[in-house]
Formats: sequence, structure tokens, C-alpha cells
Amino acid sequence: MSDNRPKPAPRGAGKAAAIIAAVAVLLIVMIFVGLNMQHSKELGEQKSGQVQPQNQPQTEKDLGRSPVQQSK
Repeated sequence: MSDNRPKPAPRGAGKAAAIIAAVAVLLIVMIFVGLNMQHSKELGEQKSGQVQPQNQPQTEKDLGRSPVQQSK
């Protein structure tokens, strides 16, 4: 007579799965917190009037910059 019972999981498999899940959750939380900190820093700089390097005007016709004055 054969038993049709499923084989039990290997020892420690549940513990390993819990550790992997905890590490994945920790990574997601760290990324979320890091991005929020970066956003708050950029928002503070924007409110203080600092311009991000990627948003700086490139030519004198760009908005937000006075025309370039030629020295005489």
C-alpha cells in the first residue's frame, strides 16, 4: 500500500523563505525612503530658488535667464 500523502518540505525551508521575504521587504522600504529623502531635498532646493543643473538655461533665449552681456 502506498501513501498518497505529500512529502514534507525540507527542514529550514520555511525559515529560509521568511528570511528572503524579509530581505525583499527591507530593500523595498529602503528604496522608498531613499527616494522620498531625495525628493524632499530637491523640493527644498527648489523652494530656496536654486536651479537643478539639468534645468539650467543653456542659451540666452531660455526662460529664466537674463541675456548674456558682452564685456567691452
